[in-house]
Amino acid sequence: GYCPNVVKNEVSGLLFDPSSVKDATEQLWRMIENTSLRKKMGDNLQHFVLENYSEDVVIEKLISVYQLND
Repeated sequence: GYCPNVVKNEVSGLLFDPSSVKDATEQLWRMIENTSLRKKMGDNLQHFVLENYSEDVVIEKLISVYQLND
């Protein structure tokens, strides 16, 4: 499976039918052959992860969870 809240098709990754080797192969070749697409999606994913899963963000989320349960 994949993480739908992280991987957005054509934005932060390429989705494919997991039961189709042909589809997976086509998407892998797109990534191999298209440097600008790889760079764009890598940059988008890095930005998303840093905004949503950095140490500071995760700590703040954990603190808010524990404060709600007091």
